[in-house]
Amino acid sequence: MPNKRRSFCVYCKAVEVNDATFRYLEVIRGGLQDAGLRDLGLTQDKRILRQADLVVTISCLPAMRALALHPRAIIVHWFQGLEAVERRFLHKGFRGWWRWVLWTLMERVLLRRARLKLFVSQQMRNFFGDIERSGQFSLIIPCYNVDLGDIAASDPNRYRRIHMVYAGSMYPWQCVRESLQAYKVVRQRRPDASMTIFTREVDYARQMCQDMGLESVRVETVSPAQLLERLKEFSFGFILRDVMVINEVSTPTKFSSYIGAGVIPIMTKATPALASMASMTPFQITVQTPAEANLIAQDVLKISDSSPVPEMIANSYQKIFQTYFDDSLNRKKISKIISNINFINHTK
Repeated sequence: MPNKRRSFCVYCKAVEVNDATFRYLEVIRGGLQDAGLRDLGLTQDKRILRQADLVVTISCLPAMRALALHPRAIIVHWFQGLEAVERRFLHKGFRGWWRWVLWTLMERVLLRRARLKLFVSQQMRNFFGDIERSGQFSLIIPCYNVDLGDIAASDPNRYRRIHMVYAGSMYPWQCVRESLQAYKVVRQRRPDASMTIFTREVDYARQMCQDMGLESVRVETVSPAQLLERLKEFSFGFILRDVMVINEVSTPTKFSSYIGAGVIPIMTKATPALASMASMTPFQITVQTPAEANLIAQDVLKISDSSPVPEMIANSYQKIFQTYFDDSLNRKKISKIISNINFINHTK
């Protein structure tokens, strides 16, 4: 009698799958399909969960429910971020403390129970103190959500012009104020420079610009579907971060969005994984801290004055995509590991 084909499901809420997580999840699912597993889809249905031999989880609470409802399932868990630390950061006082304790316990359970643990950076794996126990596997795949665009077809004068952009939320750790300060210094030296902010928090962003005497900065809301196309209008993009553990382990999708559209990233060493990836190309600006506005301005002007050819930038960024942001390569990594997992002791 032929062996039954193994199956898997993704156990999470539909709202957890967004523009930042969809691509990564599709890579995971593709790797499992390549390993011969049947995809039961994204679900919260207990019956479908219990039918699956393997369950993919992407946050702590659903993962705990999956373990409780189907304790013999093989778990593949994607550690997107530091959930416990984030809750301590967002919720002050006792409320933040007990959430930190609870989520820390859940993270520890998953580190021991998940058969495949996916981390977005080596720094994240180090933070968790991850150890590959017998029968366990760990894999590092940074976050990304786009393919490399046709940068070579850009206007030959694209990088001579200084059109700067910030795309994202207005949280303090995104260092938008510092980005605007750097732009302010650039504009003092190149009055033709421009700056645009893409954010949902339009009123807040406009008030910040007004407070800094930068009324000329454009503030808009753009849909995720339109963002990549709009980014092609710009030459430099900000991803400044302060030194804090949440930033240290992260690999924001903003990096792939920027370079995928040919936008030269301006970043700090507070995100070591991004800094390491960016070191593969000369077309990037990396400073120690977000406050180094003069150094940022100096490097922006230096690149602009050299007026790099779009084709050179396209070839340079292609190396990063081939190394880190290649769906086929990352699917193969997952498929190879899953093919080595023993399903025999995990029957329903």
